[in-house]
Amino acid sequence: MCQVLEVSEKGICELAQKRQKSEKRDDEFLTERIEDAYYENRGHYGSPRIHAELKHRGCIVQRKRVARLMREHQAQCQKKRRKYEQRTAVIISCL
Repeated sequence: MCQVLEVSEKGICELAQKRQKSEKRDDEFLTERIEDAYYENRGHYGSPRIHAELKHRGCIVQRKRVARLMREHQAQCQKKRRKYEQRTAVIISCL
């Protein structure tokens, strides 16, 4: 493939490394923005809401990427508590 494109293998490896570094830098930037939005909302927002918040702020990013970064940094939304205790029905069979 290198011969067809007329490039060296070393050039392709360097390009791939540069791309990985830029993606890592972007992930760090996004992680800061995600944490800001997460803690502003007291940890109640999950990835769909954080994605919408970032979009509202002008930061275009995919929802799955937001979910991955939140998973990597253990930023999970808090589950809602039920207002009332959930009761289960007891069924008694008559013989």
